[in-house]
Amino acid sequence: MGNSREETIARLRRSLEEYTVTGIKTNAALFRRILGEPEFVRGEIHTTWLDELLLRKDRSTPVEQGSEDAAAIGAAVWQAMQNAAASSTASALTGEGASPRWKLEDASSNWTARHEIRSKIGVFERNQNPHC
Repeated sequence: MGNSREETIARLRRSLEEYTVTGIKTNAALFRRILGEPEFVRGEIHTTWLDELLLRKDRSTPVEQGSEDAAAIGAAVWQAMQNAAASSTASALTGEGASPRWKLEDASSNWTARHEIRSKIGVFERNQNPHC
């Protein structure tokens, strides 16, 4: 990974800065906190060090910037997909719009909507992580 402890820690820090997961809770913030602790950087840790660290109050920023926006975008995408699925199911059950042309047009517009949403999310994530 690295030629020295300092280099390895620097590489891990950079990797964690570039690492983005939205929608679920991860332990990346804990790893960032550990890598920021002077005792860890100096290698002065012991078997109960992590337990003691977790008992101390966290001095880092409480919420990563953009995580609330990412959660809102994710919720909106999920709701749009649920609405589209429910609409398609209702149409299939009632026989409305059952012509092949309608199905092709609907599939095309759904693909376009999903693609636009994914593109916007990608732009949002790149703006949140300038290292990309």
